[in-house]
Amino acid sequence: ITGFNAKGLAMLGTDEVVTSYQTHFHEVAHLLINYKLKLLGLYTLPFFMEGFAVAVGGRGGMAPRVVTDLGYYLQKTAELTYDSIFTFDQFRSIDGSMSYPVSGLYNSFLLSELGGEKYLELYKSVNGIADFVKNLNDVSISLPEGNEFEKFMTKYQNEKIILVDGNNRSEPKFRMQGSNGYFVLTGEYIKFLSKNVYSIGFDEIKIDKEYKSRKYAEYYKEDYRDMKYCILASEESISLYNLFNDELIFSYNKALSFNSVNIPQKDGFFEFFIKSSVFNNDFNSDKIILDGTFR
Repeated sequence: ITGFNAKGLAMLGTDEVVTSYQTHFHEVAHLLINYKLKLLGLYTLPFFMEGFAVAVGGRGGMAPRVVTDLGYYLQKTAELTYDSIFTFDQFRSIDGSMSYPVSGLYNSFLLSELGGEKYLELYKSVNGIADFVKNLNDVSISLPEGNEFEKFMTKYQNEKIILVDGNNRSEPKFRMQGSNGYFVLTGEYIKFLSKNVYSIGFDEIKIDKEYKSRKYAEYYKEDYRDMKYCILASEESISLYNLFNDELIFSYNKALSFNSVNIPQKDGFFEFFIKSSVFNNDFNSDKIILDGTFR
């Protein structure tokens, strides 16, 4: 359909998205910004085109923060910096697994720093015919001062999505025999005690009976039940999926983090905290369903 090997593509000429994922917000973002800006040239500087789609839509199967966290690591370690992939040729010469996260991080900064309207003006200024776009560079475009990006980076790092807090002794009120995990509400964070795979659902949230979660089938090897979240835990990583669209909405990996800690274990459960805002207040429900023994 796309004409080349791809897991997803926004076909801008026909306003269609072709994808192998359950949902593909990155490609939808391409359509939406083009719709917003109406009449555009055929080309947009890839640093902005792909960076915007990452900043607001993540990348195939991954939420924005998952992708930009990798971008933060690459930028901070200088493995790949935003100013080294700014031009058309620079961006295209680097594999997307690295260029997309870094450009996504910088475009997140621009959206935060400039606001929506000014960002759109900037985006439109890097659009046009092929020769114009291929000759653009960071000198020919007005960007915020470098120290403003450093302030953004500091703020970004200080926003802790996951915590390990051995001093917090909070325990669930009830424990069910055979459960893969438990949770405790602790202010801004939810404390989880989880085995290697643990899923959570909410009785009042109903979905189409024909829907099937590929991730649930992959990890549980059984027919899908109406679970919304699935946590994969190990000593060095945490992955959190939204099973309603199979998107990875949070990921921690010790090897790619400056907060490099092992996930502690107690009585066969990993103990960690995830910021409650990640779950869109779902845990305020009093009709929570916990999974049983993993098989």
